[in-house]
Amino acid sequence: MIRKLTVPAMVWAALCGMASTHAQTLRVAVGQKGNWDTSIMDYGIRHGFFEQQGLDIDEIYTPGGAPTLQAVISGSVDTGIGTESARGE
Repeated sequence: MIRKLTVPAMVWAALCGMASTHAQTLRVAVGQKGNWDTSIMDYGIRHGFFEQQGLDIDEIYTPGGAPTLQAVISGSVDTGIGTESARGE
C-alpha cells in the first residue's frame, strides 16, 4: 500500500514546488498508457490541475519498468510514473 502511494506523492511534491507565473514544461515518462495506475496524469491534464499550478505536462509513454527508469536516469525526462507489478506475494 505504501509503495502505491509513493509515486503519486513524489509527483505531487515535484509539481507543488514548481508553480510560477508562467507555464513551465514538465517532461514525464508514463509507463503503459491507459493503465489505471498511470492514468492520474491524463486525469490531471484533462481537469486542468497542472495548468492551475503553472505546468505544461509533456507526457512521454514507455512500455513501463526499465524504459521508464532509463528515461529518468538519463535526464530525458524530469520524472516518471509507472505501475507496480502484481505478483500475488
